[in-house]
Amino acid sequence: MKPTNPNAAPRSVVVKFLHFQTKQRILHKAWATKDLQFNGSRVALDHDYSNAVQRKRREYKDIKKQLKERKIKFKSPYPAILKVQLEDGEVSYSSAWEAAEGLQHLGIRAKLSEAEMRERDLFKLGLLPRKREETHLSTTLVGDIESLS
Repeated sequence: MKPTNPNAAPRSVVVKFLHFQTKQRILHKAWATKDLQFNGSRVALDHDYSNAVQRKRREYKDIKKQLKERKIKFKSPYPAILKVQLEDGEVSYSSAWEAAEGLQHLGIRAKLSEAEMRERDLFKLGLLPRKREETHLSTTLVGDIESLS
């Protein structure tokens, strides 16, 4: 199942499991195996996220890379949260712009997408809720505003 072009992106295969616990066990085992291979090809397993969730999680990519370089532990639980383990405890960020601002003191710099900058600006204007549990409203609002442009 290798791509015909060696420079092409890896191919995805979606697997549906009958039981959630089975899926979790397989994913955790695969993640614990640093170099999982099948027929001589490297295989990576991950959750099947929606495009919107993938896009939101991708926003943290640059920040996570810098955290890894500094050997700072972090987690990125569903849907798109970044939990960073600092000396004084764990800090959660629900957007890349919050993480970029909150981690500046560690020398973390991030280039934000236009969508992240819009979300930050709307939040600072008081047009987005403080708590991330209320973000279904903010995500809809950002989408509506984007459609007007």
